[in-house]
Amino acid sequence: MPFAKQFFLMMKPQLSALHSATQTTIKEFIGNFEKVSMVSDVVRVTGIVDPSASGFASTTNEDGTVTVTIPSADHTTDTTITLPSTRQMIHIGLYVDDFVFYSTNDEEEELFRQALQSKVNVDFMGDVDYFLGSAFLWKRHDTGHVSVHMSQSAFTDHTSYRFGLGNFKRVPNMTPYRSGLPIDSLPPPDANDPDLKRRTKIYQGIVGSINWLAQCTRPDVAPALTFLASYSRAPSTQHYQAALHVLKYLYSTSDY
Repeated sequence: MPFAKQFFLMMKPQLSALHSATQTTIKEFIGNFEKVSMVSDVVRVTGIVDPSASGFASTTNEDGTVTVTIPSADHTTDTTITLPSTRQMIHIGLYVDDFVFYSTNDEEEELFRQALQSKVNVDFMGDVDYFLGSAFLWKRHDTGHVSVHMSQSAFTDHTSYRFGLGNFKRVPNMTPYRSGLPIDSLPPPDANDPDLKRRTKIYQGIVGSINWLAQCTRPDVAPALTFLASYSRAPSTQHYQAALHVLKYLYSTSDY
């Protein structure tokens, strides 16, 4: 499948939903904070969970491992987690009240779950199979690695229908470009074009959707996206047609 991302991982990201929490809540118990960045409104966080920030007692063992004691809600049964001597990062992608997370160590993931549950009401829903328009298909290999196939065919189809391509027939062997019509050589719009404002709004929506696909599973349209995005403030009719052509290409190849 040439246009879908294929990764080999040591873990599967977990899908979760927060009932009431913010980025600040997660910051409270992640020590050695590494990174917070925004990608299409997704907050990406990388750090190490600090047991003491959630009130969990911890002891460093002779071999360097760390034993964390987590009291139960009724304080009758304690849970213990043994962390590796070299602490592993937890990686989080947070969008509004949904997020995915993973670590290369199962105990680190469990500590994160326990720490978050001690502060907010949260549902942990197991391995992620769908998140923000992306579908995930997992396969575990004999080597212990896990491969994941990422697909955005449903998002691509929805976007195509949204911008009027519902009756478009898929064309095999399309490319993102129209022959003889390079995007960067198309003429600008007429300054007095009465349709410019309406066209610009739709054009920006198309380019934004293509951008999301290019970032996640369709890097093959990144060069065309770069050209299209540079005309987002005032696209001509030809630029608009070029954007639709890229969308037609994505639609025609969404199941490849």
